[in-house]
Amino acid sequence: MENFFPDLGRLTVRPGYQPHTNLVGEDFSLVSLLANFDGTDGATSSVDESENTHVLIFSGDAQLDTAQKKFGTASLLLDGTGDYVRALMSDDSNSEAGSLP
Repeated sequence: MENFFPDLGRLTVRPGYQPHTNLVGEDFSLVSLLANFDGTDGATSSVDESENTHVLIFSGDAQLDTAQKKFGTASLLLDGTGDYVRALMSDDSNSEAGSLP
């Protein structure tokens, strides 16, 4: 994806990447994860659209699908067997990396 580059086996957000600014509201700072799953067909990672810009890593056969979507550029395609999404939390979070089954 154009917003990522490999860094010693990790995916890192490109410097200067900004989440969608049209989502900002008075309570937007309270949003900790906003997964729109936008991206290119077959992508196995994404960035959440909250101010935290967590990197989302898809595992198993999970991937983005541009053929079927309701909003944005893609949707998350899961086949129901061993698929999950891992959110890499930022350093300022008190959370460890979490999985969304």
